[in-house]
Amino acid sequence: MQETNKNEKDLLSIGKSYFEKKDYQNAIKTFSKATKLQPDNIDNWFWLGQSHLRIMQYKQAIKSFKKAFELNPNNKSILNLLESTYLADEQYKKVIKLCLEAIEKEPNSYHYWRLLGKAYYFNNQPKKAIATYLKAIEFNSKDPIIWDSIGLIYEENGQHKEALDFFAKAIKLSPKNSGYWFNIGNAYFGDKQYKKSI
Repeated sequence: MQETNKNEKDLLSIGKSYFEKKDYQNAIKTFSKATKLQPDNIDNWFWLGQSHLRIMQYKQAIKSFKKAFELNPNNKSILNLLESTYLADEQYKKVIKLCLEAIEKEPNSYHYWRLLGKAYYFNNQPKKAIATYLKAIEFNSKDPIIWDSIGLIYEENGQHKEALDFFAKAIKLSPKNSGYWFNIGNAYFGDKQYKKSI
């Protein structure tokens, strides 16, 4: 029994070593062996998922993160990885479902509201995305990314004046971000305020 535990710990250490060296294929092989030896060990599934994620094998990463989340449904880090991987794999409806379930448990979570807004945006639901982002702002108004995200949605819909307000708030929070300045310049141009767009 002790020898088995030693082998399992060795596999986890070896897998992490491969992962740190960015040798993800060998990390995957090693963590896969570890999950077979110890299928109830969250760390094995977590690192297997991370390894798949690094080489954009989203479906395999999702399987690993789902297993880890089943083993510990209260682990926010794994839930966040699962949601982000679904997003990367363009499974927006799954992200929406997971976020709504998470929000039921944690209605004041900025992270879940922001991620839900992002999922609605990518699922071509701009009105829901804006409403959801605005809800996220109630819990954290200091993140310039969310202000910029709302501005981009308005800009894409040709609502330049509304976009300008949100880009201005993003710039106020992060004045050195050139992307926000670029976005506000585009909005000024779209609003035919050519002098301000330069």
